[in-house]
Amino acid sequence: MAGGNVYRQEGADGYVIRWRDSQGRRRGRLIKTTSIKAAREALAAEKAKVEKARILGQPLPSEETFADWADEFLKMQERKIAPHVVKGKISRAEFVRQKGIVQSKLKDHFGKMKLAAVRKADVIKFIHERTGQVSDATVIKEVNVLKRMFHLAMDLDKIATNLEARLRFVLHPARPLRQGTGAVVTAGRWSGRVTGHAARRNALHYRA
Repeated sequence: MAGGNVYRQEGADGYVIRWRDSQGRRRGRLIKTTSIKAAREALAAEKAKVEKARILGQPLPSEETFADWADEFLKMQERKIAPHVVKGKISRAEFVRQKGIVQSKLKDHFGKMKLAAVRKADVIKFIHERTGQVSDATVIKEVNVLKRMFHLAMDLDKIATNLEARLRFVLHPARPLRQGTGAVVTAGRWSGRVTGHAARRNALHYRA
């Protein structure tokens, strides 16, 4: 069975458990409890998941809620803050922007759901609800943060697939563009071309 340990971390509200997953990568999370017995039981449960994953040949999805993952994600992002932004680092202003989106928008909508149970339809519903309330550019920024959260969750074997990556939506810029040409934003990145009157529309479109 995979090795692991339990310990108190200074300033932490509970015990930290650490173990190795089925690919040999080190994992860890905070167990909010005052009981070391409960922390050891949580570690034993994680180690049992690793053994089951090895038998099945694939990682098992996380049982945590989206809200739990959101808090963990923000802590990870906060540790990336640097005075000079380089690859793998972010500015404090960027962290504050992401934190605002996660806490006031994403957690409100997805918070109580199990992270591994979030479906494509749930993301589409979120986009529909936000469309019209805020600008298209704001919707794209919010979904890009959601996309980053799902990417990282997949890398940590918390979910089996990146659901947000299966969504396609384009935002046509409102400014007039030359007939027959025009850039489109796909999942927040400039790519592709549109033609004719489509290049002049300002609407958010979805493709599953």
